[in-house]
Amino acid sequence: MSEPEFDGYTGPAQVTVGERTVTTAVQLTGNFEPISGRYLWRGRVRGLTEILGTEVPDKTTLTITTPDRSGDARVTGLDLWGSHLVEGTTQPPFEHT
Repeated sequence: MSEPEFDGYTGPAQVTVGERTVTTAVQLTGNFEPISGRYLWRGRVRGLTEILGTEVPDKTTLTITTPDRSGDARVTGLDLWGSHLVEGTTQPPFEHT
């Protein structure tokens, strides 16, 4: 039995918030949502507040650039470990099926 294909990206990425661009670890995934007919993506950006030295509030727009491409996202909150949760607002910054 083969494993299901992973639609997403885990690894280093450049994250741009306002005029600042930093490199940090991201974990992104997505899926096609048949009800809306759109591909939705979301994930985590690790250590962003520590790297930037300033808080990044909910609803902040940021750009995530992976080796494949770039995509815009909106911060939707923090997880228990302090990583920023994001939700995509454009095409994802990774190849998807």
